[in-house]
Amino acid sequence: MKVVPSDNDAVYYYDVLSRQILDQHHSGDLAVYMKNAMAEAVKNYGSVEEALKKLGSQGESNYAFEGLDPNTDYLAFAAGLDAAGEVNTKIESKTFKTKELAAGATFEVKFTCYYNGADFTITPSDLEFPYYSAIRPAFRYQGLDDDALLETIIAEDSFMLDFMAAPGVYEYENEGVYLPDTEYWVLIFGWAAGAPTTSIQKFPFRTSKPNIDPAACQFTVTHSDLTSRGMNISIEPSDDTVPYMFDLISEADYERYKADMKAYVTEYVGQDIDNLDNNRVCGQSGYSYTKVLEPGTKYYVWVASIDEFGKPQADVYISDPITTLPKAVSDATVTATIDKYFNGDDLYALDNEKYADCRGQAYVMVTFAAENAKEWYGTMVAEDPNDPTSAISDDEVIETLLVGGTWCPTGKLYLCKWDTEHTILAVGVAADENPGVLLRQSHTFTKAGAAPVSEFVAPESQGVRTGTMKIAPHVASVRNYK
Repeated sequence: MKVVPSDNDAVYYYDVLSRQILDQHHSGDLAVYMKNAMAEAVKNYGSVEEALKKLGSQGESNYAFEGLDPNTDYLAFAAGLDAAGEVNTKIESKTFKTKELAAGATFEVKFTCYYNGADFTITPSDLEFPYYSAIRPAFRYQGLDDDALLETIIAEDSFMLDFMAAPGVYEYENEGVYLPDTEYWVLIFGWAAGAPTTSIQKFPFRTSKPNIDPAACQFTVTHSDLTSRGMNISIEPSDDTVPYMFDLISEADYERYKADMKAYVTEYVGQDIDNLDNNRVCGQSGYSYTKVLEPGTKYYVWVASIDEFGKPQADVYISDPITTLPKAVSDATVTATIDKYFNGDDLYALDNEKYADCRGQAYVMVTFAAENAKEWYGTMVAEDPNDPTSAISDDEVIETLLVGGTWCPTGKLYLCKWDTEHTILAVGVAADENPGVLLRQSHTFTKAGAAPVSEFVAPESQGVRTGTMKIAPHVASVRNYK
C-alpha cells in the first residue's frame, strides 16, 4: 500500500481493514472506525499525543500488508488527523479482494501404523514448496468444512507456523502419544509470509486395534496416602492397549446413578469432549486427589473403556468403597489485620482511571498471617441481614472456602460498602490437610474512620469487590474431581 499526502507535514493514519469487520463492529463506516480506533489508542497509550506518535504518519508511506485472509474483501484507507486525534480530511479508500488460495503443490503421504501412532512420510510434488503439517483426532474436527478447518488449525498452531513450515520431504517417527483404534488426520497446507498459500488437505490414518476386546479388559484399583480430603489412586488394566477413563464418585452420587453408570460416564466424558483424546489413557495410570474430597465420606473409583467418540465400550467397573479419614481440627490458625482503610472517592481524585472502580466505596487492605498452616484461604463478604453468615455453620463455611475460596497471600485488597457490616472468613490448613478453627471477624467501614489520602501508598494489586456467601444444598450430579 502506498500513501502520498498533499501536505508532507500533515499527520495521517492508514491501514487495511476487512469489510466484514467494518460492517460487524463499526456500522460499515470508516469514520466510525476511526473514532473507535483513536479512542482505543488513547486508552492504550495514555494520551492523544502518545497515540498520534504511535499511529500517525507523515510524508509518503509504503507498506506491504501480509497475513490477510484469502478470498476476502478489504478496504485500504487513509485519513488526516488533527492534534486532538479527530479526522480532519476526507477518508480516502480503495476496495480490493484477496485471491483465492491456489491449489499449489500436491502431497503423497505413506503410513505405517501402530497401536499408539504411526510413522509417515510426506512427499510434496514441488520440493521447494514450503508447507506445514499437523496431526489431529478426526472426531474432534469432523464437523468442520475445509475453510473452517484451516482457520482452526492456524489459530491453534499460530505460534509455530512460521518456524515449522518448510519445503522438502518430511519424515515423522511415531512418538507413541496417540491412542489405539482411533482415526487421526495428517493435515497439510502451504504456508509462507505469515499466511496460507493453499487450501488444507487431509490424509487420514487409523491406529491399530487393541490386543483384546475392550469389553474383556479388567481393571485393578489401589489407593494410598489417604487423608481427610484426598488420596492417591492407581489403575492397572489387564491390557495396555485399551483406552479408558476414570474418576471418583461419591456414595451420594453413586446411589443416584448406579442403575445406569454408562449414562453417567457418557455425560462425564461429554462435559470435556473437546479434550477427549487427551483425557483417555492406556496402560498404568493414576491421579493424586488433593483438597477436593470431603472428610469421612465414602467414594468409589469408576473405570470405563472409552472409544474414539467418547462412548463406553463395556460395563463400567466400580471399585470397592474407599472412605476418607474423619474430620479433625488442626492447630492451624489464621489472623486478619486491618491497619487502615481509605475513601475510594479520594483515590479516584488521585487517578480517575486506575481507581475508577473505587468511587463510592471503602478501599480496605487486609493483612493475613498464619501459624502451623501450609496454606490458608479466606474472603471478606458483605453481610445480608436476611441471610447472615452467622447462620451458616463453621463446617459449611470451611468447605466453601477450601473448594471455592481464594488463596490468601500476606495482603489482599477489598472494595467494601460504607456503613455495612462485613465479615472476614478465613481458615488455615495443616500439613495433614485438616483445617483449623474458622476465623470470623466483623467490620463496618465509615467515611469518618477512613485514613487521610496523604497516607495512601499504592499496592501492587487492585482491590476486589466483596461478595456474599451462599451455601447450596447437595444435588446429585455428574462431577469431575480431577
